[in-house]
Amino acid sequence: MLTIASHDQLESKDEAHEETGWKLLHGDVFRPPLNLEMVCVCAGSGLQMLGTTLATMIFALLGFLFHSNLGLLMTAMVLLWLLMSFFGGYSSARLRRMFKTTEWKRSALKTALLLPGILLSVFFAVSTLIWGEILSSGVPFGTMLALSILWFGVSTLLQ
Repeated sequence: MLTIASHDQLESKDEAHEETGWKLLHGDVFRPPLNLEMVCVCAGSGLQMLGTTLATMIFALLGFLFHSNLGLLMTAMVLLWLLMSFFGGYSSARLRRMFKTTEWKRSALKTALLLPGILLSVFFAVSTLIWGEILSSGVPFGTMLALSILWFGVSTLLQ
């Protein structure tokens, strides 16, 4: 049997076709993520880490850092991490402001505290365990104190 579709049936099919494409997606694409603050913190920390890695590689390629002198390489990486904290905090706050929220300062502060805080805590815990061993020596306490002061005094203020 051959049936001929009426004008109303064709119109409803066109409307259904219109609702299956971009119109269904645009609400999900342009809304802020569920945990916007963590997205901003991770994006800022990722940019800071990327900048530190690229700057370290460029300095090593230019001949300023040698892989044989690990102390100089690690010192340069820590100093570059501190200097790149400005870019990490800025990008975190800028991303937060892009979604038109007012708590961009809190996002920049969390960028300064979250990842470096976790890394410094793990480093301090491992150094404490190494200090307990009689035969081996870990990072001296003065160096740990200097790293903590650099983190709180420089990195947090640059954010």
